Amino acid sequence: MLELDSLLVYFFGLSIIPFVNSWIENIGGKDVLIVSVSESHKPIFLKNKKEDKIEKEMYIRMHASTRLFTDPEELVEYVFNKEWEKPSS
Repeated sequence: MLELDSLLVYFFGLSIIPFVNSWIENIGGKDVLIVSVSESHKPIFLKNKKEDKIEKEMYIRMHASTRLFTDPEELVEYVFNKEWEKPSS
C-alpha cells in the first residue's frame, strides 16, 4: 500500500489521492490489492519521464480502451467541451 501511494504521488501528484481508494482482501487464500478509482471532475495528467525530462500526458477513457491525447488542439477542445460534473455537496 505504501508503494502504491508513492507511485500515485510520483506519477500524478497529491491531487489524485481523493479519487483513489485501495484495500487488501483475502481471495482464495491470497491477499489481493483492490484499487477503486473515482471519476475526476477535472483533467488529471500523468507525469512521464522521456529522455531525461518529465512530460505531462493526458489520456481519455473510452468504452473499452484508453487513448493518449497527442494533438494539443484535440486536448484543448476536449477539456472545453467536456461537461465536467460538479462534486456533490
